[in-house]
Amino acid sequence: MTTVAQDFKGMGTKAVSLLLKTPVQPTTVRLPVQLIQRDSTQPFQPISKEK
Repeated sequence: MTTVAQDFKGMGTKAVSLLLKTPVQPTTVRLPVQLIQRDSTQPFQPISKEK
């Protein structure tokens, strides 16, 4: 199973910061995430049509 780790503490900090600043324009915020690939995830291997 592959999961995405998110920094919830960082999200909260950024949310409070934005609330206190009260931006005039809508703002898009992108925070870093980490992809965690588990052992059950395998790279795609196409099936060969040759016999």
